[in-house]
Amino acid sequence: MAMGRLIRERGMTVEIARTDYLRCKPWDADCRPDFKDGTYYGYANLTFGVCNSACPLLLASGVRRIAGPFSRIGVHQIVTTRHKYRDRYKIFSKTLSDGKVVTEKKFVERELVETVKSAELSNSMRRELTDYLLSMDVNPELVDFMVSTPPEDIRYLSMEELKSFGVVTEISEIEGLAGYRICKGRRRPENCIGR
Repeated sequence: MAMGRLIRERGMTVEIARTDYLRCKPWDADCRPDFKDGTYYGYANLTFGVCNSACPLLLASGVRRIAGPFSRIGVHQIVTTRHKYRDRYKIFSKTLSDGKVVTEKKFVERELVETVKSAELSNSMRRELTDYLLSMDVNPELVDFMVSTPPEDIRYLSMEELKSFGVVTEISEIEGLAGYRICKGRRRPENCIGR
């Protein structure tokens, strides 16, 4: 949500896309970078972009929110993970020259005792999500879709739902913001930045 507020504050557009790579996928074991600096040649493909989990909260933050007609945008319950630790210390006592005894505590180690995961949405978190969505001009009923979908599932929203909730403002096949060399053309989109 903090990232989303920053996006909105800066008046940015958010568009759903995926990165396609020219030769191979960087996560494949035998794939080597395309350039000496270790980067891979990739390009934005809007046709089958995917935006799941927290991504719809970022999508909702754009001034313009664009998805292709075959994009998949999904939500599910928020999982909160809490770790409980036990800290171990060594305690030393020493006697100063004036006879006063001073105790010192020195940290030794931290041990993970328990991990607790919960998909229950607290009232305060529901309020925070609702306020966030309202500030982004998105129908807060989206939270109900999130809460009703187990965290191991994804509830994909239809294009009609995305538009009616206000998660997207435009459904477009045109790579109007991420097209190859689009900033070099005569009709440069607003999002072009000279580097």
